[in-house]
Amino acid sequence: MSTNMNVSYDTKVLLRLEQIRDRNTKNTKYVNKDLYRLLYKKEIYIVAYNKLKDNQGAMTPAVDTETLDGFSLKRIENIIKSLKNESFQPKLCRLKQLKKPNGKIRPLGIQGPEEKVVQEIIRMILEAIFEGSFSNNSHGFRVNRGCHTALNQVRQNFDGVSYIIEGDIKDCFNSIDHNRLIQILRERISDERFIRLIYKFLKAGYLCELSNELHFPKVGTPQGSIVSPILCNIFLDKLDYYVESLIRKHSVTKAGTTNNPKASPLNTKKKKLTKLLNKVEESEEKRKLIKELRALNLKALKVPKRFKKTVHLYYVRYADDWILGINGPKTLAKQLKLEISEFLSKNLKLTLSEEKTKITEIRKETVLFLGYDIKLQRRNKVKKIMHPKSKKHFLKGTTGHQIKLLVPKERIIYRLAEKGFCTPEGFPLSYKKLTSYDDYTIVLRFNTVRSGIINYYCLCDNSSYLYRVDYILRYSLAKTLAHKHKTSCHAIFCKHGRRLTVKKVNLNGKELKTQMPLFKTFKPQIKEIKPKDLFTVYNKKLTNVMLLERYL
Repeated sequence: MSTNMNVSYDTKVLLRLEQIRDRNTKNTKYVNKDLYRLLYKKEIYIVAYNKLKDNQGAMTPAVDTETLDGFSLKRIENIIKSLKNESFQPKLCRLKQLKKPNGKIRPLGIQGPEEKVVQEIIRMILEAIFEGSFSNNSHGFRVNRGCHTALNQVRQNFDGVSYIIEGDIKDCFNSIDHNRLIQILRERISDERFIRLIYKFLKAGYLCELSNELHFPKVGTPQGSIVSPILCNIFLDKLDYYVESLIRKHSVTKAGTTNNPKASPLNTKKKKLTKLLNKVEESEEKRKLIKELRALNLKALKVPKRFKKTVHLYYVRYADDWILGINGPKTLAKQLKLEISEFLSKNLKLTLSEEKTKITEIRKETVLFLGYDIKLQRRNKVKKIMHPKSKKHFLKGTTGHQIKLLVPKERIIYRLAEKGFCTPEGFPLSYKKLTSYDDYTIVLRFNTVRSGIINYYCLCDNSSYLYRVDYILRYSLAKTLAHKHKTSCHAIFCKHGRRLTVKKVNLNGKELKTQMPLFKTFKPQIKEIKPKDLFTVYNKKLTNVMLLERYL
C-alpha cells in the first residue's frame, strides 16, 4: 500500500456500524435507511483495506492483473467520486476452474482490488444489519461460528433421533434468483442506491480463463466474491425460519407413553421361569433355571419397558449443507422432505437434489456431515446403585441412544492418496514435490497438513483412528527426507529420532528447531464447551487445512 495511506482513521464510522448493529439486534424487523452515504467516508475504506491486505488471495491478480498492492488514498477518492454520481461499475472478474474431490469443477471468481474493497464495505454493512436476526441453527460464514459449532450442536441435540434428512441444495450459490434476493434485501433496507450497487455486483460478468469467453449471469452469486457468503446466508435465512416453523408445528412434547413391544416377550419368559422354579425342588435343574433367570433379568434391565409418545425435530445448517434430525416415524420424515422441497422451489426458486437428499435411519447407517461420520450408538448400561435408606444395593438399567462423531478413516486416506502422501491402501510414499526444499521447510509443510487434519477432528469420539493418519504422514516425511539425501528411512529415524527433529540456523545466526510431535489420543470437547470457545479452537489451532477442501 502507498505510504500516503498511513493515516489514523476516524472511529465515527465504526461507531455508526455498531449503532446499526445494535438497532437491528433489538428490532429484527427494523428498516435501515441512508446506508449508501457510508461509502462516502474515506475511513471505512481504510478499515476494509486493513481487513483484506493479509488475506491469502489479496495479491491474486484479476483480469487486468491489478492487485491490492499500491492501493492509495487517490484511488479511494476516485471510487467515492464514481459512487456519488453512480457511475461506479464493477470490472469483469477472472473465473478460475477448481477441481473438487468428487471430480467435478467448482468455479471461483477473482475480482480486482477496487471491487474487493467496495465488496468488503458492503459485507460489513450487511453483517451489521442481518447478523443479529440470523437463526441460531445457522453456522456458516458467521462471527464466532464455524464447522465445529455446528457439529457441537449436533452432538448436543441429536441424541435419540430415529431418522436424519441429509439436505443438499442443487448448485445453491449459482442458482440464487437475483430478483428474489433483492426483494428479501428490501424488507430490511430502504435505500435504492445501496440496493442498486449490490445488483451491479450480481450482474457483473466474468471472463473464463480456460475458454476465454465472456459470461453475464442471470442467476447466482459469484463464488469467490467477498459478499457472496453473506448474501447466501440472507437468502437461506428464509429456509431456516420455515424449517423452525415446521419444528414447532410437528413437535409433540406433552404426550402419554406406550408399551415397548420388545419388553413384553422378556416379561412373559421371566414369569414362566419363576413358575418353574417354584415347582422344581433343589437340584441341578433348579440351579440352571436360577442362572437363566438372572441372565434374563440383566437383559430386561437394558430394554426400556415403555416409550414416550413424543416427537422431536432438530435442525442444523452450514452454508448450503443442512441436516434435520427426526425423533419420530419415517412417514413424518418423508412428509417434511416433501414440504421443504416445495418451499424451496416455490419461495426461493431452488431445487433439492433428489440423488443427494436422503432419509437415513441413523441407528443402522452413518451420515456424513461437514467431514464427520455421524452415528447413533446404543447406550444400555446396568449400574449398581445403593438405596439411600435401606443401604441395600440393587441393579438399575440405563437405556437410550447417544450421538457419536467419528473420523471417516477411509475418506481421509483416499484424500491423502490423491495428494501423493500414500497409496490408496494407505502405504506411505515419498512426497517428491518437496525434495527441492531444505529439511526444515519439509518438516514444516508436513506439520501443516498433519495439524490441519488432527485439529479439524478435535471433536471426534474415535481419535485412535488418527494414529493411522499420523503413521502415514510420519513415514511419508521420513521417506521424503530419505529420498532427498539418498539414504534409507531407518537411517533418517536414527539421525533425527522418532519425532524427526530438524535444526536450522537463520540469517541472524539463531538456531531454529522443528519436529513432528508424537500423536496422543484425546477425548472430545463435549457439551460444556461454548460456541465461542469452539470458534477459538477452530480459528487458532487450524493453521492450514490443505486437504480439507469442502470437508474432504
